[in-house]
This record gives sequence, C-alpha cells and structure tokens, in this order.
Amino acid sequence: TGAFGEELAVAVFDALVPRLADGNAKVSVQAFTMLAGVLPVLGDDVTPALGSLVPALAAGVGGANEKTRAAATAASDALIESCSATSLVQHVSHSVCFGVSRAKPVLLEYLVDLAEAVYPARPQLVVKHAVPAAVTCLANEKSAAIKAANARLLRALAGCLGKEALAQHAGGISAAAKKKVEDALKAM
Repeated sequence: TGAFGEELAVAVFDALVPRLADGNAKVSVQAFTMLAGVLPVLGDDVTPALGSLVPALAAGVGGANEKTRAAATAASDALIESCSATSLVQHVSHSVCFGVSRAKPVLLEYLVDLAEAVYPARPQLVVKHAVPAAVTCLANEKSAAIKAANARLLRALAGCLGKEALAQHAGGISAAAKKKVEDALKAM
C-alpha cells in the first residue's frame, strides 16, 4: 500500500470495526461518520482491511436503526468511490452471498457498478465473484427488493459477458443454476 502502510491499516481498522457494530447507536453512527471522512483520504490504503471492513459496512447498511443505516450507507458510498473496484468486487460479492438480507439490495447495486468497472480490465474477477453472487441470490432470495436488484446485476453481467457466456458460467455452478439464469435472462 501507499504511505499509510499495510500493518498500520490493519491495526487501525481492527480497532475501528468493532465500533461500527457497537450496541450504542451514537457510537456506531460516529464511527461510520468518521470512516466516511477518512476513506477518501486513504483510498486504496484500506485494501488490507477490506476483509473485515466490507462485512461491517454491510451489517451497518442492513441495520435496524435508521441513523446507523444512513451513516453506514454514506461510509459505504465513500469506500466505493475511493477504493479500486478490483479490490472491492470480491468483498462486496462475499457480503452479497453471506451478509444481512436487508443490506443485499444496496450491495447488489454496488456490485452492478463494480462489475461493469472491473470487467473490461479483469473479467476473471467478475466471473469468479460477481457471477456466483448473482446466482446465489437468484436461487435463494425471496424478497422483491433483492430480486429486483439482482435482476439489474444479471442484466449488467449479461451486458458484460453476453447471455450465453453468463449461462455457461452459471452452469459451472450447477445445472439448476444454469436453468434459473437462462429463465431470468429470457424474462429480461
């Protein structure tokens, strides 16, 4: 990383991440607000901490408290704008698959932008991370908001890879996944 240094980045975010999930809403809101302010300055120096930071942001975006959700969304927006898409696509995809359901529509929207940004230079990252996230949501999610956001992701992926290639990659996951993707693409 840059001037911030990998060890320092990990140490700072290891101390900060628990504050993002603090039971006191005022503490978590303040932590998210501070994070939103420093992320643009740090840029890609946060990359070593993304493994813990992105799930914490996703949990905040999916939180029950409205003020916490708003602060977490602002911090997530700052992260998406300031960190490279290639660094983020894996972590956001993982949070889409394993994160809080309430956060998934927002995370899927982020993933649309990340996949479209990453695909021209690193198509293998999109195939490895974003496609399985979209297929997982297609197979497992019942929420209308998640289905709508996932449909936008599938459209973006079809635009990047092509419909046939997207279905083939889904077929690599399972035959049922390929069928669901083909059905979803026909409905578009």
